[in-house]
Amino acid sequence: MRAIILSIGDELTAGLTVNSNAAWLAQQLLALGIRSSPHVTVGDDFLAIVEAVRQAVAGGADLLLITGGLGPTEDDLTRQALADALQETLVEDPDAVLWIENWFSARGRVMSPSNRVQALRPHSASCVENAIGTAPGLRARKDATEIYVMPGVPREMAAMFTRSFLPAIRAAQEKNTGTNGATTLVTRINTFGLGESVLGERIRDLMTRGGNPSVGTTVQDLDDLANHLGL
Repeated sequence: MRAIILSIGDELTAGLTVNSNAAWLAQQLLALGIRSSPHVTVGDDFLAIVEAVRQAVAGGADLLLITGGLGPTEDDLTRQALADALQETLVEDPDAVLWIENWFSARGRVMSPSNRVQALRPHSASCVENAIGTAPGLRARKDATEIYVMPGVPREMAAMFTRSFLPAIRAAQEKNTGTNGATTLVTRINTFGLGESVLGERIRDLMTRGGNPSVGTTVQDLDDLANHLGL
């Protein structure tokens, strides 16, 4: 399966927020043996989002994972852009309205009228319940591409992916590969005292592109490595 991750938000393109969502999703897919490429990031720009979705579909992606832009404010444009890319109108989903109303009611609050926009979906899409937030996700299909749309809040995104999307992706991958639980094993080996060029020369035969296993090198700051190792 070929997967593309599309992240949406001005805070990402401005460098104000680190895109942890894309990294987390890529790790979840890799555990299923699915490599995600490319990772695309666009701002809260209607036309940019539409174009990114259309390119993913035209490029034959099996899976498009989208995060961000599902809030209730004027700069949250993902649902509108998805509808445009699908060439469909937006309709209000009564179940989604109820989910949002119940979320506020459970906290002793009244839903703001602006939150109602979060219950809109493209006509052929379905809304996906957000168990810990107000923004329902979306599930759609265009040609051969399955499209899963999640909130940008990392905690909400991870919960929705794990609960609602991961089982479907796992089932599709198993059907695609003909195996029960395909996976990719990742091993990290830390080396010290050698420059990357020297190390690369020593393991050149292992680094042939397209090989199995796939081997690569990267340089890491010692402080970052210490944090990664919990030192």
